[in-house]
Amino acid sequence: MSWPYVAQIGLVIAATVHRGELVLKLPPRPPRVYKSAPSGLLVTELRVVDSQQLDDHNEKDSQPRYSLHEGDKDDNKYFTIGETTGKVTTIRYIDKDEGEMYRVIIVAFLNGLAINSFLNITVTPYNNQAPKMDQQMYSVEVLEVTETCTEMFKNCTGLLKISANDTDVNPLNREIYYFLEPQEDMQVRESNKKEVLGGERKDPFLYTGWSPLAMNTSSGEVIVKKSLNVSWSPLHLNVGAMDGGSPQRRDHVQLTVYIRDISERENQ
Repeated sequence: MSWPYVAQIGLVIAATVHRGELVLKLPPRPPRVYKSAPSGLLVTELRVVDSQQLDDHNEKDSQPRYSLHEGDKDDNKYFTIGETTGKVTTIRYIDKDEGEMYRVIIVAFLNGLAINSFLNITVTPYNNQAPKMDQQMYSVEVLEVTETCTEMFKNCTGLLKISANDTDVNPLNREIYYFLEPQEDMQVRESNKKEVLGGERKDPFLYTGWSPLAMNTSSGEVIVKKSLNVSWSPLHLNVGAMDGGSPQRRDHVQLTVYIRDISERENQ
């Protein structure tokens, strides 16, 4: 089998497939596991997608398969990956010291194609504190005619910024990554319902769903990425923060978006 070229940038894996068919997506938070962690701990989640169908609501109903390659090291014996979920978890007691690293090879199959990539998992101190959102809820108004961006986070309509704080003493554990995820009762989410209902919670960084909004994971800015329709108002979404520690900890609150048309705004 001919494997694609694999490039590593720090702890974030960037995989280039020569034919352009598959992309291996990872959350922005680096894979970490705390020293002396037991089996069954979630480390990270991955997702393989067709590069021609990166939007969730356009993606074909194809079932990926994931596995760990048995290399010349024993590092793969400490972890397992869900065959259909892409969730990487521990299966043995973590016995390396803080600052050391495990290195495993992820293999993913989709639509008869394959991609593989190295995944570096750093051993860190136990994550004691969860991030805390600075507000209990957010709300914002936006006009139906708001223009969307042609390139993500460039020339976009910004709605608001959210913020959170983490008091953990370890700098890795108090890193904050912001996310946005639609709630199950959003009105126009039929195409993505299967990813939310009746199963485990999926990583909000990998499964963004139908939402016309997007989140800048580093700054916390919420922007409009698709056209809005006043008939959808109000939109109810979750916005939140996940820290960089192990075990992963998070906090979230509700964001309500009221979509107004021009005539409604002028009559107020």
